Formats: sequence, structure tokens, C-alpha cells
Amino acid sequence: MITKPDLVCAYWTTAIGATPHGNPEYSSVDFRERVEETAKAGYKGIGFWHSDLEHILKTYSLSDVKRILDDNGINIVEMEFLEDWFVDGDLRSASDARRKFLLEAGGALNARGMKIGDFQGKQAPMSRWIDEFASVCEDAAPYGMKVAFEMLPNAHLNSLDACLALCEGANKDNGGIYFDIWHIVKLGIAFDDVAKFPAKYRAGVELNDGFIENRFEFVVETTCHRQIPGDGEFDIPSFIRAMQAAGHEGPWGVEILNKKVRDEYTMAEAAQRTYNATMAQFETASN
Repeated sequence: MITKPDLVCAYWTTAIGATPHGNPEYSSVDFRERVEETAKAGYKGIGFWHSDLEHILKTYSLSDVKRILDDNGINIVEMEFLEDWFVDGDLRSASDARRKFLLEAGGALNARGMKIGDFQGKQAPMSRWIDEFASVCEDAAPYGMKVAFEMLPNAHLNSLDACLALCEGANKDNGGIYFDIWHIVKLGIAFDDVAKFPAKYRAGVELNDGFIENRFEFVVETTCHRQIPGDGEFDIPSFIRAMQAAGHEGPWGVEILNKKVRDEYTMAEAAQRTYNATMAQFETASN
């Protein structure tokens, strides 16, 4: 039986005016309006991107942010994104500062978890990946937060076997893997294989749509041409059925990095259309 989900609006889904890995990465829409429109659409949670949160905090305090979330019934919060947590030198110093920022802010906002990973395929021995992942988990534990490693096609650890080795090696109750249907499809991994991944290491699940074969350069496709559910070729209902049969009860993230949405939609339009389109996939999955 397909149950009605709680949906989390990931930051980039409604990041009006922002540019992934560009300038600015923060939205041009005031934070209060973003939360109000996200809640009106039906979402129960939102995601914070590190550079956007830094911009928000130039206007609002963390207590203001928490109050706005509470006032609008947004009770699921996710933090992202931590890179370079497994390297040395200046990059690691910057990563450690971001880690501190995201964890302290996440603690204040009662966040459920923090996404981490690597966009550039940087190399490190497996023992180092495991030790450093365990370290991030240990730092997050006092804040009551999970650490979710996102399996990305362009990361060094981009297979279910590697991700399982990471989780089992670290052996932390709050460490797991974030499964985004985009990355799963692009990696050619069967949904049933994802569903077999141990539930205790499943830190999150995310939905969007797209095309099986890339129509643009991969990074451009990933950051600008993900589709609103129903507008692409992914078999989202089958993914939903597989994950719910495996025991995933939610919440479900909605992450749609789409340049047209960011550049042409109003905040209200982006929130409502992405919510309605995602919920329609659950209706289809139940039939």
C-alpha cells in the first residue's frame, strides 16, 4: 500500500535567482516568503544550502529562522552541503569551518541530518574515507543529526558496494547514504538493488525526473535540466513502490535543479507545481 508522504523541498528546487556552483548561490527571494509559499504548497520540510543560509543570516537570526519554520508548520529540516571532509590542507580547513557552521545551525533548527559527499571524484584510500566519515558522524551525534553521504556519479565512491563498505566500516548509528533517483538512474543501478540496501544505512530518499540519456554535458544536465516529476522519462512510481516495499516511510526529498524554474517561475509557482507533480507520482504508484 502506497502511503501519503511528507515531502521535503530541497533548497535547489525553489532557489529562485540562484546558480548552482556559481554566483550567487543564494536565492533572490526573501526567506520568510520562501517558507510561507513552501508551506502553502503542502511541503512539510525544507533544505538549507550552506551559502544561502549564510546570506539568510545577514537578515535573520537563527532563532528568527526557527520561529518562521515553526509558524508555518515546517518541521523537517535538512542541511547541505559538506565537501572536502576527507582531504588535507587549506581545503580541509575550509571544510571544517563549514562543518562547524552546518552542525551548529542544524542543531539550532532541529535538523534531521546533513548531506555530505564529493562533486569532483577526488581520490583517497578506503580506510581514509571510512575514518573521516566516522569523524563527521561523531561530530554530528551531539546535535542529534544524521550524516548522509550522497552517492554521486562523479564521486569516487559511486556504487552500492562502496557505499555499504563506507557505512559498515564507520559503524555509526547516525551514518548512512542519501539515495537520489537522479544519481541512481544516471549510474544505471536497478531500483530493486537500492531497495535491498540495509535500511539502517538509508539516510534519505529524493525524487525528481529527467532523461535516461544525457542531452547536455553531464554537470549542466545535473544542475540545469533535472525535470519536474512527470516531465521526464524516469519511472518514478516504480522507484516509490520499491522503496516503500523495502520499508521507507519517508520523508521524501524533492530536488529539482532546473534553470527554467529558477529563472522564470515565481516562488509560489515553483513550490506548488513541484509539490503537485510529485504527489501525482504517489497517486500513480498506488494504482
